[in-house]
Amino acid sequence: NATFEDVAFEQCDFSNADISSAYFLRCSFSSCRFVGADFSETVFKHATVTDSTFQYASFTRGGFDACSFEGCDFSQASIAEAELKRVEFSQSRLTNVDFFKTSLRGVDLSDNDIAGFLVSDTMRELSGCIMDPYQAASVARKLGIVVKE
Repeated sequence: NATFEDVAFEQCDFSNADISSAYFLRCSFSSCRFVGADFSETVFKHATVTDSTFQYASFTRGGFDACSFEGCDFSQASIAEAELKRVEFSQSRLTNVDFFKTSLRGVDLSDNDIAGFLVSDTMRELSGCIMDPYQAASVARKLGIVVKE
């Protein structure tokens, strides 16, 4: 239940920390480690994150508004049932991320590694997201479409 406004986090290690139900406004994170951290129901607004690690972290039922993530590792993280508005991911690892019931509409995933992401069986979370042709072909294969090369 903590609130952080206008805070710069640099080279911090909050691995396995409970940071649930927190609020981050105009905060920046640079070269931080949040492996296994619990950000459940946490809200980030106008946050900038670079070169940080969120492997196995949970952002379940959280929210992101006007946030950018560059060079971050979200491998095995859960961003399920979250709300994403004006979120940018660039050159980040989103492998095996759980996006269940999180709309990715308007999110550009084209220069990120999204292998093995988890969504609902209808894949409605992907409606309106932006992908490169190879990513789109991979998603098409998951839908049972045969992609001819």
